[in-house]
Order: sequence, then structure tokens, then C-alpha cells
Amino acid sequence: MNIRQPPPYHLRINKAVDRHLLIETLSILERRLHEGFMADSLYCGFGGPYMEDIRLLHERFHDTELISVESIPQVVRRQKFHLPCSKVKIFDESFGLCLDRIIAAAENKNLIFWLDYTNFTAEVIADLTQTIGKVDTDCVIKITVVADRRNYHRDNDGKMNFKKLRENFGEYVAEQDLEKDYRKNEDFICLVKSIFLTATQKTFPKESRRTFCPVSSAYYNDGTTMFSLTGFVCTPSTSYTSDSIRELFGNWEHANEVRNEPSVEISLPFLTSKERLLLQSCLPCSEENPGEILFARLGHCICEGDDEDSKRLLNNYAKFYRYYPYFIRGYP
Repeated sequence: MNIRQPPPYHLRINKAVDRHLLIETLSILERRLHEGFMADSLYCGFGGPYMEDIRLLHERFHDTELISVESIPQVVRRQKFHLPCSKVKIFDESFGLCLDRIIAAAENKNLIFWLDYTNFTAEVIADLTQTIGKVDTDCVIKITVVADRRNYHRDNDGKMNFKKLRENFGEYVAEQDLEKDYRKNEDFICLVKSIFLTATQKTFPKESRRTFCPVSSAYYNDGTTMFSLTGFVCTPSTSYTSDSIRELFGNWEHANEVRNEPSVEISLPFLTSKERLLLQSCLPCSEENPGEILFARLGHCICEGDDEDSKRLLNNYAKFYRYYPYFIRGYP
């Protein structure tokens, strides 16, 4: 019997880095905007069976209120088993149905959402626009979706299924963008990002006093390609504006959206503890191409490709080594 099990997201290297990027975003707010921002916040995420994002938030910001949304009963039962602390409230219904309850539970606190999906559909866009349209306090929102172009291929020839794209996202994509090739996954990532940004612009037109300010975006692959976008809802009653957010994050190396740069690729190598300890003495590295330095220090390839593939992976490692997780085998 082939029994399906949920993917172990708590053990995926690139996903772990994406979680820590959110923690770093919130830490910058805490340090640079005003101390106590997180103590006066409510975090809502899709904790999944392992509650890993909830655990990280609580370890770093123990005063933040926590909500996990999950509509699958057997996953809810597993969440209750894996509760990282007593402060977590589980809302056992779909996000769209409980959004009003979440906003009411915030009681004018700063709101932090991580809408973390295992698909990418019109309903996902609806959840995003509904969320940013309803909040009226300081709000950080991160949204993650599957962004694999193969999901939109026609079965017979491998070309893009533009009919499927139109049905889901036609309102947010220019017609000429639905006729492109998208053979490179980076091009499809750009399309996914533009869909999100267009959806936020339609929610807050130019004459609106409310805005969505994107700060960072990234993509990675732990079995399938995922895309994440993080930004802020700025309203007349909030303590920040789009300009102040850009200034706040302007010198953060991962704030690519502030500088209108392409989405950041998170692609980390599998390293042994011995390899990591050796590389640690070289980091942080101020050289223009740290992958060259780390490869020379290591002295061997770390993947099945050639030397250049190893250098590219090590270059990425130099960007994110502080967020690289440790996984330890234990025997009960």
C-alpha cells in the first residue's frame, strides 16, 4: 500500500532559510522601527503538522500572540500534539472563513500573516487581496506558493497551458505576458511575482491612501519550486509609510524588492558538519565572488555537477549561512 505522508518541511534546508528570512524581517522592525513591536503583535500562520514556523516565532519573540490555521482534522490533531507552547490558538477552518475572527482577535495589535500554500490558484489571490483589504493596523504579510512552471504545461508537447493561466489569473496578467515561452523557471517566477503585485495594486488603486510595499521575494526548490513575497500594508493609521519602510530596509542585503532587483534564489548545498566548520572560518566574506574563496578553501566538489556548480552553491551558502539549519540524528 502506498501511504501518502506530508512532506517534512521542518527538515528542508531551503524552506528553513525562508523561515529565518521572515524572522530577520521582524527583527529589523523590532530593532529599527520601535522596540516592543513584536510584543504588541499577533502572528497567524499555516503551521502544518509540525508547527515549525510557530515554534521559531515563539523562541525569538515569546510575547507575540500565535494563531495557526488548519482545516484538515487529522492535521489539527497532529498540531495539538506538536504545540511548541501553550499560547497557540488553532483555528480549525479555512483561512477565508476565519479571517474576520483573526482580525477581531488582534484587538488593534500589529498583524503578521504567513499565508503558506502548497498550490497556486485563484483562491490564493483572493485570500491575499481579502487580507490586505481588511486590515487597518500595522501589518506584515508573507505569502508563499508553488511556482513550478511544469504545473501549467500541456501534457502532449510540454508547452505552456495558457488557458489554465487565464482561467486562474487572467485578471492580473497582461495578454502579451500570456503568450511568452517561460521555458526558464526564472521567467515563470517573474510572472508569479507580477500577478501578486498587480493584485495588490488593484486592491489599493493610486487614489487610495493605503498601499502595499513589497520588501523581499525569494524562490527555492526542496522538491518543487516555491516562491515567497513579503511586504507591508501601510494605512493612514500606521506608524510607517512606504517611504519609511524602504528606508528601514534599504541596506538589508535580502531586501531585493526595495531596490527593484530580481527575486533572490535560495539554493543551498548539502554539507557535512566537518565541511561547515571548515567554511565557517572564511565567513562572512566580503569578496565579490565568495564561492570561489570557499571552493578553494574546501578543495573538492560538493555536488554531482562540475566545479562551477559547486562554486554557485557555495556562493549562495555565503549569503545564507547564518540561517542554515542543523539536523541531528537522535536515538530515543
